[in-house]
Amino acid sequence: MMEILAIGRNKAYELLQSGQIKSIKLGKSYRIPKICIEEYILAKIQMNSD
Repeated sequence: MMEILAIGRNKAYELLQSGQIKSIKLGKSYRIPKICIEEYILAKIQMNSD
């Protein structure tokens, strides 16, 4: 996710903890389906175009 969005670790955790990107937490690690990243990107694009 960090590579795709070109963000750092702190920003990645911030997005996950705020619920902006949906994820599944397994133990101490997060699993992020690709579709959730795509939905986040599309939402950002729509927000910027309005």
